[in-house]
Amino acid sequence: MARQLRIEFVGAVYHIMSRGNERNPIFKSDSDRVLFISTLKYSSELFGVEVMAYVCVFVI
Repeated sequence: MARQLRIEFVGAVYHIMSRGNERNPIFKSDSDRVLFISTLKYSSELFGVEVMAYVCVFVI
């Protein structure tokens, strides 16, 4: 079943999550992590989106 459409409006705050399939890591190296952060920064500036927080949890 598909997720319901996200309601969008000016000034809205969204909680976005990302995790790997079967809870596997989504980054294979520190360079992957750096690329993700730089892409996130570029995208937020391009689209005028404020990233209020970013959390990366490491599970060993």
